[in-house]
Amino acid sequence: MVFEGIAPRFCDQIEGVLLENLSRDSRKLSKEIELAVTGSPPDVSSPLVRSLILTEASKRGTGKILYSEIVEDWTQDDFELFTEKVLSRIEESEESELNERKDRDENRLLDLEQRIVETEADLKAYTGEFDETSGLPETPKQRRHRASLGAKASAAEHRLSGYRLQRSKITEKLSHDLDSIRNKYEKMRANAIKELTLRPEPSEISLDTYIVWLPRFQGDLEVSPSRSFPIIWNGMSGLANIGLCKVCGISLTNSNASICSACTELICEQDTVTCDQCAKVLCKFDSWTCPSCASLLCKDEATFACATCGTRACFKCRNFCTECGRTLCTTHTSKCSRCKTPLCNLHALSCPICSNTVCNAEVQVCLGCRRSVCSVHINPCPKCGNRICTTCVQEKRSVRALVRGRLHEVRCVFCIEQK
Repeated sequence: MVFEGIAPRFCDQIEGVLLENLSRDSRKLSKEIELAVTGSPPDVSSPLVRSLILTEASKRGTGKILYSEIVEDWTQDDFELFTEKVLSRIEESEESELNERKDRDENRLLDLEQRIVETEADLKAYTGEFDETSGLPETPKQRRHRASLGAKASAAEHRLSGYRLQRSKITEKLSHDLDSIRNKYEKMRANAIKELTLRPEPSEISLDTYIVWLPRFQGDLEVSPSRSFPIIWNGMSGLANIGLCKVCGISLTNSNASICSACTELICEQDTVTCDQCAKVLCKFDSWTCPSCASLLCKDEATFACATCGTRACFKCRNFCTECGRTLCTTHTSKCSRCKTPLCNLHALSCPICSNTVCNAEVQVCLGCRRSVCSVHINPCPKCGNRICTTCVQEKRSVRALVRGRLHEVRCVFCIEQK
């Protein structure tokens, strides 16, 4: 098939027209279609058949392209590479124009800078000599010399002011021009690439007709004894049209379809999920997410209900309170900071000193304040041996402590009271 007219590079990619696609919307060709099904090719000399072939060819030649006037080129394949090419060309042009504009005033600014330096040096010399002669005796010659120095200094100041004013104007103009160039190229970037839909008209297509005869087979795809799908298989391309996706409704072939193991319905690749435990293929309607670990699971996986909140979670997130044996989810499971055993909210104790969570096995009662304290913060009194928490221990100055090289002697509240 040969195309002429707009975008020949685009249209040359169409190599033929498959009459199978024409049979969908051609009731008027019932006779030709009947012949095609029974094994005889349709009459391609028919104006109606030829018109449908040209229309199908025009539809197949339709596609989106990216076009840019900057590079005077277009593409329909690698949009990202084409975009990089266009933006790179814009960046090169912008850099070239900015450098050209800077070079235009570079010599003028360098000349002005040189003159400013020389004039400042002259002015410094004149004012310095003028100041040196201020203490000398006033003679006619000295007055004329000082007047000459003053005139030269005044002229130098005038020239210096003019040079600086010129430099300021040139710098401001250069900055304004550079900003204008940058703004111009920013607008150019925004409109550098146009997305077009290219569709050749049937009148622009020159058709050298040939027919590709396609064997088509009809059958049933059986997924279970009680479930099957009608399929139409293309014997040339190997693709089979097997139905629509249960979730999004797109047309499916044997190259992009899966079957949900729970409901045995067809699903596409985008709507296919996999159970994280048994790896079964599922649709999103027959899967659920564990609220504790966020695993995606099928409905066949075992679950449990948390005794605290009632939420159902997977067995991987199940914990048991070591005190009462209740089943808990991850959210409502506390762990002893000492032995790491799981606890429910009712049996998780908090140390009043360090606030750490502890179990009953890691708690002792202070004989001083009668509080339940973790084993880290309770010790025997060195005097009487009573187990006292760190809050109930007191330090007292004593001669015995000083003799032993300490400033204080540690005693519990009972030993202090006995004294």
